[in-house]
This record gives sequence, structure tokens and C-alpha cells, in this order.
Amino acid sequence: MSSPGLGPVILRADASFERGTGHVMRSLALAEEQRIRGGRAIFAINANAGEIIEQVRGRGFEVTCITAMSGSENDSRTIVELAERVAASAIIVDGYSFGGEYYRSLRQSNAVIAALDDFGRGRFPVDVLINPSLAGAEYTYYVLENTSLLLGNRFIMLRPEFLWNRSRSGRSAAKRPSRVLISFGGSDVAGATSRALMALPTTPVDALVVLGPNSRNRLAVEAAASAAKKRGHSVEILQNVDNMARVVGDCDIAIVGCGSTVWELAYMRTPTVAYMVAENQRAMCESLVRGNAIVGGQHIDEVTDSMMSTHIGSLVIEPRLRRMVSTNLSKYVDGRGCMRIIDELSKRARIASPPSLRVRLAS
Repeated sequence: MSSPGLGPVILRADASFERGTGHVMRSLALAEEQRIRGGRAIFAINANAGEIIEQVRGRGFEVTCITAMSGSENDSRTIVELAERVAASAIIVDGYSFGGEYYRSLRQSNAVIAALDDFGRGRFPVDVLINPSLAGAEYTYYVLENTSLLLGNRFIMLRPEFLWNRSRSGRSAAKRPSRVLISFGGSDVAGATSRALMALPTTPVDALVVLGPNSRNRLAVEAAASAAKKRGHSVEILQNVDNMARVVGDCDIAIVGCGSTVWELAYMRTPTVAYMVAENQRAMCESLVRGNAIVGGQHIDEVTDSMMSTHIGSLVIEPRLRRMVSTNLSKYVDGRGCMRIIDELSKRARIASPPSLRVRLAS
């Protein structure tokens, strides 16, 4: 049963064109779970994060923009002051610029300190450490004696829109796919979206392209879309999508970067071609390839256009492959990751809180 009563939560997350928006998006999943329970969630995002800031505000969350260098003493001081001002019960940190000193500085507050990690290394003097990767349970960390370790795919975070729209998923893997989702994260630094459009099969399909809030490749994508249309395909380009679950639910297969989008597709049982677009995705991609849960799995820079065309074509024409990938991928995500994380934060917050004083008459 869910643990009630977690006070305000601060979510300190970074985003940039180079590193994408994944940290903010999975923090958003936790914020949505906190809000569902009647709690308050406040974001603290680096001021130069781009359009993702307005996207978070558009979902009804407060955002404090951090002008200090991410991970600096001024950054941590700002967060501690914010925590004191809002009487925060927890601070959750997600990004690559935060080290041991940063977390120790946050412990000046009375909040439970939680960190999200992808790499499985480093020192984390925190109350709760979260690594939702497939290899998370195999990592060795330097942590406090009483740190709660939330490791592995049981803690994969999905936004509520996916939990509410799963009935839309599971379009028959037996029939030939006609609608193809293409999405390579919040920025798509590698320009993979354009390459995927050029690699579509000869059989006409309806391609639905989703660009992230920090994407700077729209002109190149539009040029690739125009070329795809001349080959008989239909292409629709969307940006800053409010409900990705509905988009996924309307597609038969997907071509994506091997980040958090893969877990959304897993929950929605969508057959997927996926490629690494960042080095921290390597362990995840290799595990999914071994589990016959995705097609592809190589780093995008190591994939030739011919290879990409073969991967996409095989998923389009082979119903047995689509069924296998859909079934295997769906086994990794049960949709309860955010619930488990907020439950643990609630438990730690209750332990950390001093008992309230009560007045009673002497007898």
C-alpha cells in the first residue's frame, strides 16, 4: 500500500542540448506521482536548460532556475535555502554534475537526500540512491551505512500518462505495421531522426516523428521528411508533445534512442528498434539485445545507413520478430517504479522527522 504524507519535494535536475532532457523527464515522473498523492513538487533546473523549463511549467509545476554552475557550492546553497523556505521533506538530484561534496552540502537541510545515478560508480553520501538500469543491482557504491539502495528495473520511472493509457497499447504485432514512431530524445545531437526517415522501408508507412523540446534539427528533419514523402511515405512532425502515451499507443513499431523512451515503449508493448545515443546507455542496450527485446542496439555512430534500413525493414516485414520483441521488452517494466521510490522517501522522511510534541494534563 502506498505511503501517504510526504511533504514538499525538490527535484534538482539538469538538461542541455548536449546531454538532452532525460534527467528532467524522469524527475517529472516522480513529480507526477508526488502530485497524485496530494503532495507538492518543486523543480530546480539549470537556467540554460532550454525549452524543457516551460514544458515543466506547462504541466503545472513550480520551477526555480539555478543560475549558478551546476554542482557548485552556490548551487547547493541555493537548494538548501529553497528546502528551508518550503520545508522540504526530500531533495532528489538527477544529473552528471553532482559529486560527493554537493550531496554533503545538501545534508545541511533537514530533508531526505536522494540521488539518481546511471553509471554505477562514485561516492553518494545520501539517504536514498536510485539506479533503475538493468545492471543497477550489480553495481558497487560508496554510500552511507544506512543508505537505501533502490537498484534495478523495479525502479524504472514512468509518467502516469502511460499507466492510464496502457489499454491503447498492444496493437497487433501480427499485422503488417503501418504507423511508425521515430523519436531520439530531447535534443537528438547525433541527427538520428533524419537518418531513420531515410532508412524507412520501400513499403509506404505513416511515420510520426516526435522532436524533443531542445531539438535544433528541425530543418534537417523536414528535409528528410520531404524526401521520405517522395518515396511514398506519409510523415507528420510533432514537437513538445503533451501526452506521449497517446502517440505511442497509436503506433505499431518504434525507432528510438536507447534511453527512457524504451521503457515507455516496453510498458506499451511496442516492438522497437533502438540505438545508443549516449555512452551511459551501453549496458542497457547490450542487456536488451541479449534478451531479444530490441532490434539494433549499436551506438548510433557505429550504425551504417544500410544496417539501419535492414533493422527497420526486418521489424516491418517479420510478424514473428515483432511478437518476440514486444513480449520480451514488456517483461522489464511493471509501471510501479515511481510508487516504490516515493514510498521509500516517505518512509525515510518519517524516520528522520522528530516526534511531535503533545500537551497532556498531569494526573
